[in-house]
Amino acid sequence: MNKYKTNNIQNLVLLEIWLLKKLFIDNYDLYNNSELGKELLSKMEKNETIKSLIKNNMPEEDIIKFAQISKEDLDEIKKSMGK
Repeated sequence: MNKYKTNNIQNLVLLEIWLLKKLFIDNYDLYNNSELGKELLSKMEKNETIKSLIKNNMPEEDIIKFAQISKEDLDEIKKSMGK
């Protein structure tokens, strides 16, 4: 895959993430008042926390215990961060 195509895909993914965050922030009360919305908000907030822990070089085992996620989930989050 050439670097321009890769950059375009990464830009689209970043745009999609930004749009999802914007959607949730603008409609926080709406989402917070439904079970599915609460679950989605919780997942989003947990991912941001996990990303922060990764950036601060917390050991993987500790992140997994703290966030109560699987190694596979952690690997997916790290992959989304380019790590």
